[in-house]
Amino acid sequence: MTYRRISRDSGPADPIGSAPKKSRVGLIVGLIIAAIVLIIILVIVILIVRNRSINNVPPTTACASDTDCMGTQKCKTLTATCVSCLDNGDCGGSTPICNTLNTCIAGCLDNTDCGGATPLCNVLTNTCVSCLTNPDCIGEAPDIICQDGNCVYGCFVDANCSTTPETPACAILSNKCVECTDNTDCLEGLPPKCKITTNVCVDCVANIDCSEGEVCINNVCQLIVV
Repeated sequence: MTYRRISRDSGPADPIGSAPKKSRVGLIVGLIIAAIVLIIILVIVILIVRNRSINNVPPTTACASDTDCMGTQKCKTLTATCVSCLDNGDCGGSTPICNTLNTCIAGCLDNTDCGGATPLCNVLTNTCVSCLTNPDCIGEAPDIICQDGNCVYGCFVDANCSTTPETPACAILSNKCVECTDNTDCLEGLPPKCKITTNVCVDCVANIDCSEGEVCINNVCQLIVV
């Protein structure tokens, strides 16, 4: 009797059977990518809303008139958006000024918003100040120099320093009263030479200012030691 050997080789794999498995993997990857994109979009939206809230700028809404806006918001027809204000009349309380961003802020837009000891408006900072430039302080001598919005002690000419005999000269570049600006300011009782860099009277600024046999060291004439 003859026996025939039966092969147990199942043959080549069916490529069609693996297709559904590959499709599932692709679908999962696609869903993951879509989820990441949605998360990124959500984060961007949250940051935009948060930034508007921090800067006191309400979210804008398309509008044709004030009735399309929320609460007390106004419709800026030029851009068809809802804003906090269109002019100062829309603001009040501690934020009476409507700035160029259509937001109510504290401060001023022009001099009409200021008064008293601070009659001028610094439009760069929207704050009321005593002065903007030196001429705003003229007539208040010797406090005639404008620094940081305030009239403070200073000078334009030597005559402005007449009330301070210890500093009778005016240093034009710094608008400050100083001891000297040249040798003529170093009067009797003071060293004879003016050290321009510090505006102080000293014994010497160079060896030529000293007597024979002396040298100028630290603005003092000293004998040469041999």
